[in-house]
Amino acid sequence: MFFNKLFPIFNKGPSPTLIFSNRVDIRKIETRPTESKYTAVVLGLEDAIALDFHVVEDRVYWTDITLDTIKRAYINGSGIEQVISHGLISPGKYVLSVFNYPVL
Repeated sequence: MFFNKLFPIFNKGPSPTLIFSNRVDIRKIETRPTESKYTAVVLGLEDAIALDFHVVEDRVYWTDITLDTIKRAYINGSGIEQVISHGLISPGKYVLSVFNYPVL
């Protein structure tokens, strides 16, 4: 790979990952120099949009605009839980803020 010899910084660190929703599933694509891996994170959702990812906790957050909830799960699909389940108006407009997250 000629490109990687010119720019060795691309060989360092984790592979880039794209996390996305098709409204009923949350999926991810991990890209590596020789292959890409397409996997499901969470399946069978109602109407999931507005995804966000918390790097420190390794969790994906999403809003469900049909159920008016905000939920989260670990990136491996385990630990699905509701974060907020009532009092939301147009939950698709919310995003995760990590600015107040304690730095260890």
